[in-house]
Amino acid sequence: DNDLDTAVVNHRYKHSQDWLYNEIIPIITDKNLTVKKRMSKIRTFRNYNFTPGIKTLLEIAEDTTDNVAIRKGAIEALGWFVMNPNYKELITELQGLTQSDVPEVKAEAIKTIKRLEAGANLVITP
Repeated sequence: DNDLDTAVVNHRYKHSQDWLYNEIIPIITDKNLTVKKRMSKIRTFRNYNFTPGIKTLLEIAEDTTDNVAIRKGAIEALGWFVMNPNYKELITELQGLTQSDVPEVKAEAIKTIKRLEAGANLVITP
């Protein structure tokens, strides 16, 4: 029944949006929380490529006042968006971080750009 399928999809979409905007983004942007707690939520983007989260991850990555491990984690998380139709724009955004004075940030930006350029691994030959 298509009505049921549509209702299920709409419910899951709403649940995902609530999770992103009411839990994940508030936690990853809260500098008063522990690095461990923030990183745990940043890693969520490895399996859940919420496109609206890209802007927040980039803001964290570019925030020179934030913890280096958090910035590096945000950059690494962006490398999981290889299937995003706007991945080329994401690469362009990350280019600026390759000039960072922070070696860990610079190195992670370079690695993430290479991941995005390489694209997704083949399922049969990862």
